[in-house]
Amino acid sequence: MIIEKSDLVGKLAKVKAAIPSKTTVAALQGILFEGDQIMANNLEIAITAKLPVETDEAFMLTQKAIDMIDGLPDGEVEIKPAEGRITILASGIKTVFVTHDPKEFAKPTPPGANVQNLAISSKKLHEMVTSVLYAAATNDARPTAAGVLFEAIEGEMSVVAVDGYRAAWNKTQVDGSFKFIVPRNSLEKILKLGMSGDIDIAYNDKNAVFASEKYTVYSRLISGEFLNYKTAFPSYANQIVVDRKALQGSVARTLICGDGTKKPAVFSFAGSKMTICAKTSLADYSEDVEIHGEADENLRIGFNATYLHDALKSYDAEHVTMSFGSATQPMVISDDELLSLLLPVRLNESNGGA
Repeated sequence: MIIEKSDLVGKLAKVKAAIPSKTTVAALQGILFEGDQIMANNLEIAITAKLPVETDEAFMLTQKAIDMIDGLPDGEVEIKPAEGRITILASGIKTVFVTHDPKEFAKPTPPGANVQNLAISSKKLHEMVTSVLYAAATNDARPTAAGVLFEAIEGEMSVVAVDGYRAAWNKTQVDGSFKFIVPRNSLEKILKLGMSGDIDIAYNDKNAVFASEKYTVYSRLISGEFLNYKTAFPSYANQIVVDRKALQGSVARTLICGDGTKKPAVFSFAGSKMTICAKTSLADYSEDVEIHGEADENLRIGFNATYLHDALKSYDAEHVTMSFGSATQPMVISDDELLSLLLPVRLNESNGGA
């Protein structure tokens, strides 16, 4: 195979994200070249990318060989497999690496039985997943909390993540009816690929394949019952509208005042102003933010500032609506399509509470 380095290194960098850090299958510790595709597989997720040229015979590149190609000068790279070794030639440089047998590489199984399909633009998928992914758990005893729910009913698709302290729910219009849960880790890798154009999602009850023109991702799905998110988002009469960027900036400043502990951002209300406070061992911060509408002036409520900042970053809207119940009830943030929920923290004298 002869290929321009510029056509190869970017694809290698993205595909190698699926190389397992630990495995008992030696052939999975590298990237498979077969036809015009390259592939890595950690048995939870597999990533393939298309190349502009084809190889005559399948071969494997180990991590050392991948690193060597990345360090070569720009220009043509020739890769020659023979008898358990890979020879890499470029600009007068020759390196021979021991490699794995490509026949031992475990290819993912496409969802062939009872398969269904969903078509969505890469832009819309990226937008929807990005807006909720922060609320998926990174480590939770409930497997479903470490994933994102895709559910379509009567032409409306909901994409939802819940980790026990916060939740995010976005909606869009699609064809079809379905329900499946994709692991957070898989979606993080899909976002980093930079897929373009339309994406076809084929899925059954165990696996899903996300395919674009240049990349394909195979992911296992999470089984189990997802939280009934439609009943988790309360409706309150106590609502205000606020400039999102102004609020986001204020919350970011409370984080600067943090002392390494989970100090909250504390909200109180007076007329058309909302006061945000953060009291720590390092600083005593206070800022007034203008609001539209009036909230209960007896309400003082605190939130994990990091969680609140994550939620505000997920919006594109200029203004968002914030809905409150009591100091012990969750807050809901919303625009026309995206809903976020955040549980409050308990306030005491040391963190600015009453």
